[in-house]
Amino acid sequence: GAACYNGTVDITADELYTGSLAGISRAYYTDAAATNPITDPKHIKTPGVYYARLSNAFGCTNILPVEVTLNSKPLLKITDPAAACYPLKVDISANDIFKGSDTGLTFRFFANQSLTIPVTNPKEIDRPGVYYVQATNAAGCSVTGQVKVAINDLPILVIRNPKEACAPQSVNITADSLFEGSTAGLSYSFFFDESLSKKVSYPEAINKPGTYYVKATNSSGCSASGTIDVMINNLPEISVHNPGAVFDGQSVDLTAAEVISGSKNYVQVAYFKDAALTETLARPESVTKTGIYYISLTNSSGCSVSAPVEINILPEPKIVVPTAFTPHKETNNRLYPFLVSMQKLISFKVFNKWGMLVYQATDASAQGWDGQFKSKMQPLETFSWYAEGIDASGRKYHSTGKTILIL
Repeated sequence: GAACYNGTVDITADELYTGSLAGISRAYYTDAAATNPITDPKHIKTPGVYYARLSNAFGCTNILPVEVTLNSKPLLKITDPAAACYPLKVDISANDIFKGSDTGLTFRFFANQSLTIPVTNPKEIDRPGVYYVQATNAAGCSVTGQVKVAINDLPILVIRNPKEACAPQSVNITADSLFEGSTAGLSYSFFFDESLSKKVSYPEAINKPGTYYVKATNSSGCSASGTIDVMINNLPEISVHNPGAVFDGQSVDLTAAEVISGSKNYVQVAYFKDAALTETLARPESVTKTGIYYISLTNSSGCSVSAPVEINILPEPKIVVPTAFTPHKETNNRLYPFLVSMQKLISFKVFNKWGMLVYQATDASAQGWDGQFKSKMQPLETFSWYAEGIDASGRKYHSTGKTILIL
């Protein structure tokens, strides 16, 4: 008779014997001499050869050997599958789980230890827990084991887009404030593409607008991904033209359109006294003091740019000529005009008391009149002069006066 490793063999069973057993009595022994009777021949647990003594009514006996075979226990090795991340499913029938087990085993899977609730689809387990497997070999012997399935939760990923920035500022997409409400303890990585293959090398300083991708991974190795939109707005284009110089008593209008002609992409203009843009210029339409001022342009995105503008308030234009000069002395020995708020001298003429022209110059580089006319020193007397030039604003200016030649 044959049984499995964990079973017993009944060597009293009639089917083990051929022929008629009518009137035959039987006894069972461990030895061929029939001297060592078997206590429980219905439950033989040890493989080997046993003996049955058959006797009839006439006292005749026959001792027959009965071979008991117990088939070996199947070798079942189980390696729990790797943890999965929801909503992925686990195949508990995969060959890798049973690597090292006997070949040729057939498997059945159950949801309970008593093996009464079969698993409908062991290839798609979607709930974590302990499952039970029954492995049966070709001899029909079975062994059971456990398969532990871990299906971890995905992290909760909450993303807030960063505030808009203005070029050339950069944006830090790793800031904790962007992920408030997400699962604690996540590790983050950042990518340029949706397939998460092109990693951002320095996400703390993003300087190009666009959509970036974040992958958040929890301690179980499960991850979730999402997008971060970065807005980096362009600055206004500013072009500042210094207004022309004006003279004392006049003012400059910094709000005039020509001052920022050529500027683009702005909706607001502001004027300041300082480069830090902290001191507002009270009356930019009427500036009366020489200095450097600052114009700020702001666009609809709230981005601002500034540039300096220079204002020149000049003294009233003058051509000044000394009222006396001394040709024979070391100082004040030539007569020439001094220019105040003038671009250039066009003409300087000196006349004697008879109205005769005794000296003239056409630009300020001339050395001035030395008191001579036709190589002769003129006498002590009063001379008239006339000067003409172009002032700082580009207008013609002339002046006249008298000077005394002192010998």
